[in-house]
Amino acid sequence: MSGILTIPMFVFGILSLIWEMPIAFFYLIALPFEPPIAKFEMNDNHNVEVRVGGFLACGESLVITESTFGILDKQKYVGNNSCVTGINKIETLDFKENKAEFLIYHDGKTEFENPYKYQVE
Repeated sequence: MSGILTIPMFVFGILSLIWEMPIAFFYLIALPFEPPIAKFEMNDNHNVEVRVGGFLACGESLVITESTFGILDKQKYVGNNSCVTGINKIETLDFKENKAEFLIYHDGKTEFENPYKYQVE
């Protein structure tokens, strides 16, 4: 889906420089289709993705995805409540259908210990 929208958005973005249209409009449309910063495997079908937090987020977002048909990822959980930045590794401690527990290794610039223990329900 992001590949289908990326090329037209790129063309409209270049044309907006010529027509002096606001570029921010195209950035806001393309933002949800931005690729993840990092992707860590939980098991055969599930991954944890680290994404840009957004405008008002204090850290990076964690997204739990489930692979379907081998090429599509379905988002199961989106978490913006951890203010951890500079995530370089996520280790899965426990994963069940309705609960997951991770160790998040980060740059240590926040008040959270390194590694930070994060639980999701």
